[in-house]
Amino acid sequence: MKRLSPLDIRYTQYSISNRFQNGTLLDNVISALKNGQLHHTDLPPIRVVCDGAGLWWSLDNRRLFVYQSLEGEGYLSSIYVNDVSSSNKMLEPDWGRLLDDGTSVRVRRGSCYSNPALDTPA
Repeated sequence: MKRLSPLDIRYTQYSISNRFQNGTLLDNVISALKNGQLHHTDLPPIRVVCDGAGLWWSLDNRRLFVYQSLEGEGYLSSIYVNDVSSSNKMLEPDWGRLLDDGTSVRVRRGSCYSNPALDTPA
């Protein structure tokens, strides 16, 4: 297990649902983490892979959005991640990220939280 800044991890999808698989809204999880009802260690660690250029890519994009939103608002600076690079071969063409750098994601059906990567000036 290692610790990384959520903003140093890239998305492997262009868009994500605004809900987790169990139906919970991402916004509700962000709010619960912000007000102390949940702690980020209550959630499973994000699975990440490291590519040949040393960039970290998430296999858990909805949780990454939650953590990036929290880091963007100053609620955390690093999270535990599970590096699964050795057990997953890089399949970049299947990730669909060939035309961008994976630093942003669109939340389908919206979120009241922003993607901090989109808020930083170039």
